[in-house]
Amino acid sequence: MGQDLTQHVFAKLDRLAGPAGRLALGYSGGGDSHALLLLAAAWARARGRELTALIVDHGLRPESATEAALAASRAKACGVDAEVLPWSDRKPTQTTQSSARTARHALLAEACAARGLSNLLLAHTLDDQAETVWMRLAAGGGWRSLAAMRELSPSPAWPQGRGLRLIRPLLDVARQTLRNYLIHAGAEWIEDPSNLDPRFTRIRTRERLSGLQARQFDPARLAQWAGELAHIDRAEAEAAGHLAMAALRLESWGGARLDLERYACARECVRLRLLDALVFALAITGTTPARRQLRQLDRALLDGERTTAAGLMTEQWKSASWVLRDPGSLLGRVDRAATPLEPLQMGAAIQLQTSVKDAEIAPLGRDYSTLKCRERLQGVPGSARPGLVAVRYGGEIIALPGLLGDERVGFEDWVPERLVTRLFAVTSPAWFDIEAVIRTPAETLPP
Repeated sequence: MGQDLTQHVFAKLDRLAGPAGRLALGYSGGGDSHALLLLAAAWARARGRELTALIVDHGLRPESATEAALAASRAKACGVDAEVLPWSDRKPTQTTQSSARTARHALLAEACAARGLSNLLLAHTLDDQAETVWMRLAAGGGWRSLAAMRELSPSPAWPQGRGLRLIRPLLDVARQTLRNYLIHAGAEWIEDPSNLDPRFTRIRTRERLSGLQARQFDPARLAQWAGELAHIDRAEAEAAGHLAMAALRLESWGGARLDLERYACARECVRLRLLDALVFALAITGTTPARRQLRQLDRALLDGERTTAAGLMTEQWKSASWVLRDPGSLLGRVDRAATPLEPLQMGAAIQLQTSVKDAEIAPLGRDYSTLKCRERLQGVPGSARPGLVAVRYGGEIIALPGLLGDERVGFEDWVPERLVTRLFAVTSPAWFDIEAVIRTPAETLPP
C-alpha cells in the first residue's frame, strides 16, 4: 500500500510540479499534511528538488504557537526547511473557517513571493473534495461551483498570490489511506481539535457523509462528479476564450469593446462565462458576480441598453458596445456609499507607484478641469470617464494610467492577467495570446 501510494504521488508531482525549482508546502503537522510532507520530501530527494514547509500559526487557540513549533521541528526532522508564519494582523471579531482560510492563503502567498516560489503544495484529499461538493450543493451552488477544487489552480490571494500555483497531489487519495500510510511508517501527527467542532459547517458535513457512508453511500462519488464537471467547465472556458479572441478588445484605461454581432452568435453560457471573466478582471471592487448579474449585463448588451451590475456598466457609444467600470460603484450613489480604495492599489485591477510625495490617487470624478490634455479622453465613453483612475498633485491631474503618463508614476495593469486567470484557472491554451490578440495598446484609440 505504501509503495503504491508513493508511486502515485510521485507521478502526480512529476506531472504537476514542473521540471525544476524549489517548492513550498502548506504544512500544519496534521495527518494529511504530514503524509504529504513525507511523500513530497521523498520525491524532492529523488528528483534533486528543494522543499520548504510553511506553517501558519493562526493564533486562534492558546496552544497554536506550540503546535506550530512542533510542526516545524517535525518538518526539519524529515530534512525539510520550515518556517512559521504568524497571523499577526487584527483578526475579525467573529473568526470563521472562511476568514481563517483567506488569511492563511494570503500569508502563504506572501511567503512564497518573498522566496520567489511559484508552486505551493496543499494536502487536500478526496474526502475534502467530497465535503466541498456537498457543502456547495447544500448552499444552492450551480454546477460550475460543484466542479470544486482542482489539482492545479491559482492562489485565491490577490495580489499576493500573483503567479502562484496551488498543487493538490492528494485530491484523489482518501484520508484513511493517508492515515494507514502514517501508521505503517510509525509517524506521529497533530490532531487539531477544531476538526471535531460541530460549529463549523465542514465538520458537520464530514459527520453527515460519514453517516451516509455507513449506509453504503460512497462519498468518492461526489469527488468523481467534481472531476467530470471540471472537464465540462474547461470546455466552456475554452469556448469563452475563442469568443474573447473574436469579439473582445481591452483598453488600457480599464474598458472593453465588444463586437456585438460576434458576441451575440455565441451561446448564452459562453457569453456569461466571458462576462464573468470581465467582472473579475475589470471591476475595481474585485467582486464575484452572481449569475443574475451576469444575465443582466448580457441582456443589456444584446438590447443595446445601459445597465450596471457587479461593478460594471454596459454602454453603446460611437457605434460600439462597451463593458466599462461602473463609476457609481466607486463614487457612490444615492443608495450606496463610495467604495474605499487602497492608496496605491485600485482594487484588484491595477497598481500604481509614484515618487511624488502627497500625490492623490482617486477616481477622476466629474470635475477634470485641471486636465491639460483633454484630447486624451476622446476615446473614452463619457459615462466611463468619472471612473478613470487619476493621479493628482497640488490639485492638478498629472497622470491618467493608460491614457496620460508621467515619469514619476509607475503603472501596472493587471486586467489581462486576471482575465486569463479567470477563464483558464492557471495556464491558457497555446492558441490564446492575450497580448497580441486581445490587448489594445494605449496609443490605439477608437475613432
